[in-house]
Amino acid sequence: MLTIPRRSVAVGDEMKESYGRLSASASASIGTIMSVALGLLQACTSQHGKLDPDGTAGGAPASVGTDTGGHSEQPGLLSGGSVASGGSLADSAAGAAGSAAAETGGRATCVFHVDPTLPPNGASAGSSSMADGGVTGATGAADAGTETAPTITVQKHVILGPYLADARGMSLYVYGADTPGDCSHLPVSACLAADACIVAWPVFYASAQRLAAGLDAQQFGQFLRSDGVMQTTYHGWPLYLYKSDVAAGDTKGHARGIWYLAQTALPNVWVRRSGTTRLLSDSDGRTLYAFDQDTRGTTEKTPVSACNDKCRSEHPPFMLRYLEPVSLLTPTDLTIFVRSDGAAQIAFKGAPLYWSSSDLAPGDTLGLLSGWSTVSDQ
Repeated sequence: MLTIPRRSVAVGDEMKESYGRLSASASASIGTIMSVALGLLQACTSQHGKLDPDGTAGGAPASVGTDTGGHSEQPGLLSGGSVASGGSLADSAAGAAGSAAAETGGRATCVFHVDPTLPPNGASAGSSSMADGGVTGATGAADAGTETAPTITVQKHVILGPYLADARGMSLYVYGADTPGDCSHLPVSACLAADACIVAWPVFYASAQRLAAGLDAQQFGQFLRSDGVMQTTYHGWPLYLYKSDVAAGDTKGHARGIWYLAQTALPNVWVRRSGTTRLLSDSDGRTLYAFDQDTRGTTEKTPVSACNDKCRSEHPPFMLRYLEPVSLLTPTDLTIFVRSDGAAQIAFKGAPLYWSSSDLAPGDTLGLLSGWSTVSDQ
């Protein structure tokens, strides 16, 4: 088996830089390595009436790299447009070029986006008590004394790279228990006042959305939470501050449980929580599954997928162009192998990973059929 190239990874509160490396067992031949390379090429360029496995059309690479290190189109994500006044997310999705046909694992993959100038979900403008780019009760302070300063900025972490911050440079975070939105589904925040979560993790809302250079407005949105407060999103994920961050550049909230720094290029393998169950998903919140008829791989043996033909169409193999897992995951637990049909597939701790074509909304677990299970990081 081969590990997939990846970026730097932080583990727990002790962050360290780890670079992916190409490794093969002692018995691997040059021919085996070549077959893996060919499998990767096939996985990234084959079309079956859909997008490639990483969500890009026809094998064309996704837009890469602003000067902040972000992606104007994150792999597997397409811009979902904005919601017109009185319209619906579904109407917006239908109007976005290519988004209706864009599918990965059986469902549309388009970014939740609502222009901050349009009151979403029937809310009136100014319904939130949150300040522009700041915390409750700090109205106007975040604008640093001007009406043109960015309300969403970019800071740089020595290991994790560029990440989002408010106007004061205070770090922004995403929560693995939330359900991200897309162009057909609203985000859902699991951080509520009832459990005092929002005391530790104040909601971030920038009603006047002014972005730092290099950030793409189409990747941001806003929605009305169940508690009546407005919240800003990034790639569909609700954004938060952390109360223990006291100075610009503090990142004390990162890797606390399943809280993650909002990197401009979000990780693409996540540890999420659904109720009390921890599970793996992709960056869109799409659940990943394992099949009990597969043969797990080891350091000496390649995994073997038993999911073919109809099974494969119901549970498409999980594959990405690169790996950047969240810091809770050990990078070497994620490997790549070549299936019997020649396609490449990602495995976790030797178990092949799959999407489900039945999962149409972020957070769905409709792929839990007989013989199938979600995948825990523990």
